[in-house]
Amino acid sequence: MINTMEQTTRLTQSTQKFIDKLGLYYESYAIPRIGGKILGLLLIVTEPISAEMITKTLKVSRSSVSTNIRLLLSNGLVDIFQKAQDRTDYFVLSDDTWENALRMRMEGFNELKRIAEQGIQAVDETNLTPNARLKEMIKWTGMMQELHQDAVIKWRSAQLNKEK
Repeated sequence: MINTMEQTTRLTQSTQKFIDKLGLYYESYAIPRIGGKILGLLLIVTEPISAEMITKTLKVSRSSVSTNIRLLLSNGLVDIFQKAQDRTDYFVLSDDTWENALRMRMEGFNELKRIAEQGIQAVDETNLTPNARLKEMIKWTGMMQELHQDAVIKWRSAQLNKEK
């Protein structure tokens, strides 16, 4: 864990590798690579961090950090933290990050289901028999939504038990 602002700007090679891998991982889920790197950094810092410090630590542009922070805020993955007597916004991983990440995936499955349903309608309009693969895709997306909803419920329960 990184626990001082001075340490934040100097990442070890293994810490940098972790942050880079997280950036690549989240990029595959429609979050820009820098957004994933910001999440990686927020996972390892022990105190709230400013956008300026994120910029220096990740060696990326301030505008890119601002854009990605807005995206992460809008998806509920990051929260703003205010320090007393300080007008600077600081950022922390949201307490609901993992539940919101599951919800994002559920939204993705919902969109995929809508696309498959449009595919079936398009096939119907050409008087072809609806493709069994499209029907299977709809069934699969429904199942994935249910599994993710179950995961949200289990996660909430685990979080409540942790607080006791």
